[in-house]
Amino acid sequence: AKVGYEIEHRSGKNVLVMKVDEKPWGPGYLNFKLTFEDDFSERSDFTFGAQYIYTDVTDKGGEWTVEAQLGSWKKVNTELYLPFDYDQKFFSAFGASWNNEIRQFSNIDTDASSLNLRAEYANYTGFAELGWNVRPWAVFNMGYRIQDGKIRLLVDGSKEDYRTYGPYWSFTYDDLDNFYFPSKGTYFSSEFGLIDAKTAFLNESESGYGSYYDVSLIQPWNLGRHSVVSILKSGGSDSEEILPINVQDLGGLFNLSGYHRYELNGRYSAFAGLIYRYRLFDNDFGAFSSPVYLGGSIERGGVWNHVSDMSWNSAISAGSVFIAIDSFLGPVYFGYGQSSHGDNSIYLSVGGGIQN
Repeated sequence: AKVGYEIEHRSGKNVLVMKVDEKPWGPGYLNFKLTFEDDFSERSDFTFGAQYIYTDVTDKGGEWTVEAQLGSWKKVNTELYLPFDYDQKFFSAFGASWNNEIRQFSNIDTDASSLNLRAEYANYTGFAELGWNVRPWAVFNMGYRIQDGKIRLLVDGSKEDYRTYGPYWSFTYDDLDNFYFPSKGTYFSSEFGLIDAKTAFLNESESGYGSYYDVSLIQPWNLGRHSVVSILKSGGSDSEEILPINVQDLGGLFNLSGYHRYELNGRYSAFAGLIYRYRLFDNDFGAFSSPVYLGGSIERGGVWNHVSDMSWNSAISAGSVFIAIDSFLGPVYFGYGQSSHGDNSIYLSVGGGIQN
């Protein structure tokens, strides 16, 4: 911004008049993320990502976001947020993305048997939506999404091509004081969508309609230096492709710790977890602080191919211990997780934390 001033003589008094001309474009913000996972045996995963947010694209406060992630899980994403009014009560948003990741499946049903397999998911997605900021901490969206992708089985290279269209509705409530290290507030998100899917697998083409849902809740409690965060989430889709398009997954720190990300996949998922956190050091440097935390988690959840299979008894238990820093680079986590099935991993994450 350009700032100038002049002194005017008014009613026998000298008055200082400031003139501020804000620049027509806003500042940009660059964020980074690094994750590393290792199971001490045969698998190591890592990702490195960057996000750039360009603010004040329009005079009403529009924003343009670009993200890129490389490594074991690849993603490129761009989104444009355009408010209709200066209070940003109503807005539109448009976006496009490309994703590529390896997912592992158990008990995928075929006409002959159940299979355990790994598959590469690669897709292009585009969306357009309208939104209403009901409150500064609550937003309702309705939009339309198109997705075109391929699912390739690593065991033999066979592919399932698919294309989906459909509307969706979502609601998010978020008044957490800190998303990665929350001590008060509530986070709730929900999305429901309809899909028109066309698939081709092994020279057979199919089309059909389905629906999906995703719901998650994060609720912290705090007492002095002690904090407990509860996490509940579930999702599913009634589509009937051999390999699910709207796939649900678990795995990663605080997301069935002990497993790698995208290691557990299915049509339906449910998860419950408690994270305990103790603020060990405040590290208050005046202008900023970098508190250090020690903690652990207990978790239980699972993925299933049919909604009738979902049960507490068939779910998996897991837990973790960790040390974390709320640094100027973002949240830093170093942890160890293990599941009741004996799977274990170490985790290092910079710029990431709770998976919602």
